[in-house]
Amino acid sequence: MIKIVVVSYNNQAPPSPVSALFGQEAKTFGRSDDNFFVLPDPKHMVSRKQATVRSDGLHHVITSLSHANPVVLNGREIDAGREYELTVGDEIQVGLYVLRAETHLSAVGGRTSAEAVDTAPPDVRQSAPPAVLASNSAPSIVEPPSPNPVVPFPGALAKPASAPGITRGEPLTVSPAEAVDPQEQAAAFLRGAGLPATTLSPGLTPELLELLGKVLATAVQGTIDLSALRALIKREVRAEVTMVVVKNNNPIKFFPDAQTVMTQMLRKKMPGFMGPVEAMEEAYEDLHAHQLGVIAGMRALIADLLARFDPTLLEKKQPPPSFFGSTAGRKAKMWDAYQNVFQRIDAEIKDNSQTQFGEVFLDAYEAEVERFKDGNEHG
Repeated sequence: MIKIVVVSYNNQAPPSPVSALFGQEAKTFGRSDDNFFVLPDPKHMVSRKQATVRSDGLHHVITSLSHANPVVLNGREIDAGREYELTVGDEIQVGLYVLRAETHLSAVGGRTSAEAVDTAPPDVRQSAPPAVLASNSAPSIVEPPSPNPVVPFPGALAKPASAPGITRGEPLTVSPAEAVDPQEQAAAFLRGAGLPATTLSPGLTPELLELLGKVLATAVQGTIDLSALRALIKREVRAEVTMVVVKNNNPIKFFPDAQTVMTQMLRKKMPGFMGPVEAMEEAYEDLHAHQLGVIAGMRALIADLLARFDPTLLEKKQPPPSFFGSTAGRKAKMWDAYQNVFQRIDAEIKDNSQTQFGEVFLDAYEAEVERFKDGNEHG
């Protein structure tokens, strides 16, 4: 048997261990509730049935079932429909999930996972889902889990994982002696927003502050969602994606929701992360470049497609007409050639590997993004 463990979702560790044991019969994992191992994903970066895993105790195998959402094994995307050997310690990335293959004898709360759920059927022995656990520490008693292990809904992951070496700053507090005049607060807000002083005649009332908070949360969440879609499209076309680095990480790309991002932004600046204004500016610049890149890629793709269906090109590939050949016969051959071209192009589009179409789109996309960013740097 082999155990598949959830390491993180969008760089956020689950509050307590989540895993599933796979045996000789191939079992599926994905976002649909009818999977053996359910990985909820509101962003649909995980397919309904993403992959299967099976193990005979000595050899472990993973097979991707999805052409839409890739499975990345140890940093390399695997082909759908093919079996790949899985070994203990291998890392599996699916959408925003990071999973890891472990031996089913890994300790859980001082006992092995097999011991912890000894009353469960052999094929479904697993560590208990977080809903059973009161805290991050393992309890003394673990109830047998349900047959289908379910990762908690990503939004319910209560405790974000801190990046190595990073400590969270404390909220800024103002003592009564340092209280700021409401007029000064309103003036400071207007300066930051670039608004004239006459914009807020009643000042910063509680109702207005609540409204501004909702507007900010909506804007931040929208930026997070668009950035996640951008990352999904980049993975689909095999463009270079953002990696976590030692410094200048963008919290909008690092944390999963607006509440966590705003909490990080409104506290003292954390080491390793951008400031709030810089983070928003970079996110919008990336989205702007991405939109231009997608348009350029689609234009290049359409131009390439039309060129491959050019009647003149198809005619040149036909043998020269013979003296006794009929016009109707020649046109029939050209129609056959057209059908062959269509079938070949259709197969390329459905193929999950990097075909000529993918290369045409990617080249145009990356060239346009680079051109936009170069213009911003020198502008």
